[in-house]
Amino acid sequence: MEYSLSLSCTYLYFYFTVKKSEVECLVRLFHSLVERANVRLNNLGLDRNAFGAILHSVFGMTDDMLMNRVFFVFDKDHDNCINVKEWVKGLSVFLRGTFEEKLKYCELQKSCFITVFS
Repeated sequence: MEYSLSLSCTYLYFYFTVKKSEVECLVRLFHSLVERANVRLNNLGLDRNAFGAILHSVFGMTDDMLMNRVFFVFDKDHDNCINVKEWVKGLSVFLRGTFEEKLKYCELQKSCFITVFS
């Protein structure tokens, strides 16, 4: 199935060190994961459980508290669902961003911390 890139994701080509092909791959992966998720959310995105399962199976995360924190960092609009824009932006930062970009992206509160991978 072919998915078109939303205009909101195209700026990532220039803002972060990601290639157009990488963004396209992340968009395709997102839609594939949403289709497979048990909680459909009308195919709008990934809920916390589906996102946590992905973090566990793909990145080997096992700490529920850390997975919840990553979810809330990705969920910029606080709707309890990771949409395609949040998915692409979040993974672009964590996979290709500099240490400073990762820190800025997290914008963590004093009571919340995440280990930023460099």
